[in-house]
Amino acid sequence: MSYHDVDALVDAHLAPLRVRNRQNHCATIKRWREWLAQQTGSPDLLDATGAHVQTWVSQMLDAGVLSVPTVRQRVSHLRAVYGDLLRDTVIESDPCRWVTAPPAPRRSHRVWLGRDDLIALLAASREAPAPVTAAVHLWALAGLRPAEPCAADATDLSHHGDLLVLTLADRKGGDSDRVSIPRPAAEAVEAARDGRSRGPLLLHPRLPRRLDLPTARSELRKVARAAGVDAAVTPYGLRHSFITLALEAGVPERDVAASAGHSTTSQIPGYDRLRANISIDRHAGHRLTGWLGLDSVDATSTSDE
Repeated sequence: MSYHDVDALVDAHLAPLRVRNRQNHCATIKRWREWLAQQTGSPDLLDATGAHVQTWVSQMLDAGVLSVPTVRQRVSHLRAVYGDLLRDTVIESDPCRWVTAPPAPRRSHRVWLGRDDLIALLAASREAPAPVTAAVHLWALAGLRPAEPCAADATDLSHHGDLLVLTLADRKGGDSDRVSIPRPAAEAVEAARDGRSRGPLLLHPRLPRRLDLPTARSELRKVARAAGVDAAVTPYGLRHSFITLALEAGVPERDVAASAGHSTTSQIPGYDRLRANISIDRHAGHRLTGWLGLDSVDATSTSDE
């Protein structure tokens, strides 16, 4: 089979995917082919062996540049492509079959902000261009995913009583969702919309076009530095902050999951950055001991005395 025939099969694999997934798969395949060309002299997917895939995974991990979830995602992309090639009998064996992907981390290491730092960041964001202020507030107070504020249009806004509501027509998983915006965020969004009834909800602060995610990330770093907080915080880090602090504020897990657009509450523990502290600060054993009335018992006493 020619190189171009394989290209056509890969294109057929990518065609049904949603835009963002297709872009991610394309990026992985491109990187994989570049790596193959360096190792074997050919970027042909059919030249790959299991040893090649495992070496690629090991090198990505050893470089220490990519996070474990990113490496796992790239492995899943390769498995999907080679799975299709195996199904279509283009290959006789799947080079990804016996590849060991790194285990998923139990807790995220993404930078997030505590209560005081988040308050400082929101205050500093009010000195930024209005679209940036709105994006920061939507990530931090409405828990939106990084690209969602950038993809929203002015026509996606409506009212439910006194609440400003943002319709997200294409959330992760393909669902449509309506999110009510807390008052400070609603004020920032209305300021960014500036009376417009159509077009992008958030405009680029310097160019006549939609605010894009790379620009939003860059502007967030500026705001973080102005606030005196960790400038490494990202839009996803603000989403982690939203979930963690909402749980700390006593919001039921079910409500937090629904607000964040999670399909189930099972995803919440991975975002709860204070969960590890519970085993120390609020370990159930302390409350159980008090409930059993053992707090006043002399720990050195024995039944033989």
